[in-house]
Amino acid sequence: MKPSLQDWIIGAVLLLGALVAGSVLDAYGLCLFVAALIWIVLQQREFVRLSRWAAHPLRRPDNVLYSWERVSERLYRSLARARRRTHRALEALDTLREITNALPDAAIIID
Repeated sequence: MKPSLQDWIIGAVLLLGALVAGSVLDAYGLCLFVAALIWIVLQQREFVRLSRWAAHPLRRPDNVLYSWERVSERLYRSLARARRRTHRALEALDTLREITNALPDAAIIID
């Protein structure tokens, strides 16, 4: 999966913030670690949202980050297409059932 512009912006802000805080506090390693931790928490939050949606995929997914939204939206559209196919198949079966119910139970052929 290719990172989105939003991912690049968030990463750049976290990196720049960590570098500025690292220069002020003279603790680059700690600040970069905290920035990486914030990135991991953001990704974990999106993963939890996707997992929660996957348990009950009847409504649109509610992911905030665009890279996760792309994934969840593809899944949502695929499920919607499958539901439409199933609905059409059930309608065809209902039509077939109505046709077969309209047929007489027996027929006598006289030759």
